[in-house]
Amino acid sequence: MRDRGKLTAAPFVLTAGVMFYRTDLVSENEIPKTLDELVEASKKAQSKGVKWGLIGSSGFPHIWFSLLWSAWSNNADLFLPYGARSWDQLEKGGWTPGVTQKEFINTVEWWWDAIHTHKIAPPTIASGSTRTDTDAVFMQGDAAFAFQDSTLLQTYRNKDKSKVHDKVGFAGHPRGPHDKKGQMGWADNWSWSVPKNNPADIKKRAKELINWVVGNADAQKEVWTKVGGIPGNVQVQKQLIASDPEYKRLHAVTVGAPNMIHSAYYWPLWPEIHSLASKAFTQALTGPREKIPEVMEGLAKDFRLRAPVRQR
Repeated sequence: MRDRGKLTAAPFVLTAGVMFYRTDLVSENEIPKTLDELVEASKKAQSKGVKWGLIGSSGFPHIWFSLLWSAWSNNADLFLPYGARSWDQLEKGGWTPGVTQKEFINTVEWWWDAIHTHKIAPPTIASGSTRTDTDAVFMQGDAAFAFQDSTLLQTYRNKDKSKVHDKVGFAGHPRGPHDKKGQMGWADNWSWSVPKNNPADIKKRAKELINWVVGNADAQKEVWTKVGGIPGNVQVQKQLIASDPEYKRLHAVTVGAPNMIHSAYYWPLWPEIHSLASKAFTQALTGPREKIPEVMEGLAKDFRLRAPVRQR
């Protein structure tokens, strides 16, 4: 939102990932807190008749809902050090890929096992499924757990779209065996901005509208009540925490989580890095389990070839 110390955009919603679950299949005291517990909870849900234990997306650009959340929850990251996002931090770390670390490989192996060994996740994850596929499977009633943005909450609860509209709960991401920092949460702003080359009268009207959207408490509250998003207005967040128990719970497992992480690398090569990670992930899931380290070595090599070089 800032460039050279100046504010360049106004936040309207925080996008944050959560674990959705079927309340008719998973009781409050059975919500999984670890990846191992997610496996067992998925199997138990399948024993009750649901087709799949969990669903998530792996195709570019949707790996937030499979590889990324689980890697971050397992003390793993695409580049080292873990959680570094600023150019200076990554440059200081030598733009070192983190994808060959044991924590990262363990995460990919967990997904391989979920698909091939435990059979709690559909093979479509290995072939590059999208977040739209996740929505369809969950709303059809074919999965006990789904990983998506919280902004899908009211879509999942829409009786005209979802067969499980009255059976949707949410929780934070389960932690991996290498986690050291507590439950992970990721949330980043989606923001409004006004192109500087627009005519003056259009810029004036746009800024008036943005001021209203960001500053109007009722409009900001509807970001939560009508969608399931986290308002960008911090004062409205505080009001909702005090007045709405369900929002308070969402806040606690996203922007209030003990291990907060930015969900992307905000520099021009990020789409390519994101795409390479997605391709390698699906390659690893479709090949033999013992080849996963080799696939990750290939991804690390690709990352090194594309590592940014500071222009001097």
